[in-house]
Amino acid sequence: MSQIIGIKQIKEILPFRNPFLMVDRAEVTDGKITAIKCVTMNENFFQGHFPGAPIMPGVLQVEAMLQTAAILLSTKIGGGPVIPLMQKLNKVKFRKPVMPSDLLVIEAEADEFIDGVCSITARILINGEVASQAKMEVKCVASVDGVSTPTELLPALNIADLAEESIVDLDVTAIQELIPHRYPFLLVDKLISFDMESKTITGLKNITINEPFFNGLPDEYAMLPNSLQMEIAAQIGCVYMLKLPENQGKIGYFMSIDKAVFHKPVLPGDQMIVSISLAGSRGRFGKADVKIFVGSELVTECQLKFAIGD
Repeated sequence: MSQIIGIKQIKEILPFRNPFLMVDRAEVTDGKITAIKCVTMNENFFQGHFPGAPIMPGVLQVEAMLQTAAILLSTKIGGGPVIPLMQKLNKVKFRKPVMPSDLLVIEAEADEFIDGVCSITARILINGEVASQAKMEVKCVASVDGVSTPTELLPALNIADLAEESIVDLDVTAIQELIPHRYPFLLVDKLISFDMESKTITGLKNITINEPFFNGLPDEYAMLPNSLQMEIAAQIGCVYMLKLPENQGKIGYFMSIDKAVFHKPVLPGDQMIVSISLAGSRGRFGKADVKIFVGSELVTECQLKFAIGD
């Protein structure tokens, strides 16, 4: 027996609102869920991703899969409101670009529960073809009381391990000369270090409650979405690749995310230090090992792949 879930019920289940609600309608059948998301040029992320060549960010496709999975998990525990906390993300692949006028068909299936965390397999189809796919571990909770409460005023920047000769001061104006991202989807504030010999780059992103995506989250859920952490890291990795002489004037495309582990939430008032090693990169392909810190504390780690194209 199937159950059709409209936007009113979706809003009763999920805490997300405009501009961060990524599911329009869903149907649950036999422990599986199929949802849809209509993609339109009116969505604000198209202003900055990319001007003149609108493409839906891959990380927002991940967010659509997460939100779809959360609706499924809600039906399994009685249909009440849930807050999805993504613990791990793996085997994410972006196979084709998503553009205005596309209709996303989002499929998700719950594999197993271990200690309150559910393994999810999900994919997005456009006209029957896979556009993206992911495996994730999701914990759904009724409240995040305590999780989103800061424990100190301002952690110190963790740049002591950077080589002195690699320290740079590349501001957002210079960054915009290298990558095409713009408001509201330019998510890098500054580059701290850049070393072509060791193929490393470190960037900084300040997190403030004034950012547009926080308008789509309730006050008690005021945490940087984990999916956007992947975008921040990808943009910094693309800065490195596009700063290379042979890549200047080109554009970076997300290909995959692997082995992402989210240790601790990132909150308004945090300064994210994103340290990236691109030792496996060659040609037009980039492979990045990412570590994200707030102060001296490791909050996220992952592996990313992206390609450079015209």
